[in-house]
Amino acid sequence: NIPDGIQRIVKTQNYDGTWGWWEGDRGNTYTTGFALYSLFQARNYGYTINDYTFNQGITAIERIFTAPEKMDNDELSYLAYIYSLSGKWNHPVFKRIAFSKELNPYQAANLLKAVSIFKGKGKLQEYESDEIDEGTKIIKKKINESAKRDSSGIYWPAAKGQSWSWPGGNTEITAHVLSALLISGESSAMTSQAVASISRRFRNESWNSTKESGTVILVLCDYL
Repeated sequence: NIPDGIQRIVKTQNYDGTWGWWEGDRGNTYTTGFALYSLFQARNYGYTINDYTFNQGITAIERIFTAPEKMDNDELSYLAYIYSLSGKWNHPVFKRIAFSKELNPYQAANLLKAVSIFKGKGKLQEYESDEIDEGTKIIKKKINESAKRDSSGIYWPAAKGQSWSWPGGNTEITAHVLSALLISGESSAMTSQAVASISRRFRNESWNSTKESGTVILVLCDYL
């Protein structure tokens, strides 16, 4: 029941606008982002979400952005994407990640989604707009150059430590990249190749985990 699910998400939001793994748990960057993503999706499909919940969540992200040194770039890139869903932009965070020598496919996918969704570029300072253009070229280059192939087809590899954390393993990272390509309007053969590759990695009625399966199913729905 979707309305019940929405109410459960709203009810479990912490007083500071974040969400934890369970009600009353300390706020987590990924669960906060995912809860907001779910509410944005629900609202897009016509369900009513109170503004207070959204505003508290966005304020929590903004508070995290004021101390980026406490977070790694995987977390920040994910929140930058979620932040863009509200029509907002944090340029220092984008710049820190896009121009980093350690930029990985997961981060590049999140930033490409953020850049593609954000519609307020014309209201930014000229130098910020120029840096977005330059950063986007770097992001797309990273996605193109980091693609790998195996017996199942094209894929994007997980960086060190991602397989056992929120970003996920190779299949889930590939799904994130495919999502970014679709949102950005990419129409090259790379998108259909990624779909075929992800489909071939289906094993025993699922992908590697419930979370990975959910990520894959969402992007396949977007593709269709």
